[in-house]
Amino acid sequence: MIAEVLRLLVYLLCAFATGVIGGVIYLNLLRVTPDAAFSVQWTAFMIFIVVIGGIGTIEGPIIGALIFFLLREQLANFGEWSLILLGVVAARRRRQSAYSVGASVGLARERAG
Repeated sequence: MIAEVLRLLVYLLCAFATGVIGGVIYLNLLRVTPDAAFSVQWTAFMIFIVVIGGIGTIEGPIIGALIFFLLREQLANFGEWSLILLGVVAARRRRQSAYSVGASVGLARERAG
């Protein structure tokens, strides 16, 4: 019973935090259009973050987001080619390991005890 209540509270807290963060992002824009909010590019970026960071881990998407933002800053001078380079990086990383960086971190944590 207590576990179910705690699970519900955590779910509600995460939903609230996600809504607040989304609101803050769009407060920084001058205008909000459906194209800006629901573009295919956002979906591609989220898939990239999960693939790079690791599928099936908690820390994977966090690490993937850090890698994504670092790569995006480094590749900013390449214009539209930066998206192709991000795709190449994702394909190479996915080919190296089924679970990528996040799984490596989780595996190291398990081995450490």
